[in-house]
Amino acid sequence: MLRWIVDVSRVRRARKAACAAISPLIARSRLRLGVIPDATWSNPYVVGFMVMLITIAAKTEIGKIEGQPLCLVQAGAWQDITGRRSGLIGEEVLLLNAARNRDFEIGCQNAMTLGSHRQFNFDAWSRHGMARTQSRSTR
Repeated sequence: MLRWIVDVSRVRRARKAACAAISPLIARSRLRLGVIPDATWSNPYVVGFMVMLITIAAKTEIGKIEGQPLCLVQAGAWQDITGRRSGLIGEEVLLLNAARNRDFEIGCQNAMTLGSHRQFNFDAWSRHGMARTQSRSTR
């Protein structure tokens, strides 16, 4: 029972951290583009990039996470960030990975490259992005 409570708490913390780090990026893209077409969220590159960024943000926040807790973080954060139901994103990721979809793999690699830069800091990115988004929306 205690293990379950700890897992729920970690999943919640990781999901919130991923959303806080990535949502400002999406908000800035929406400001710049006006709208992000629904088809974008089905693009294998975007799926790989976003899911890997969510994973990196989650691991940055809470350390080791895998299996069911990671799946819950990915699905929940995906829904929060994209505004799309997350019901099939896990299956989509598994199928793209199993098929060794090149666009999906490049999206994952690019997210890992972004997340691995020493100067890259999710907390700073999140705060900076949110401040810029808020200052633009108040103009």
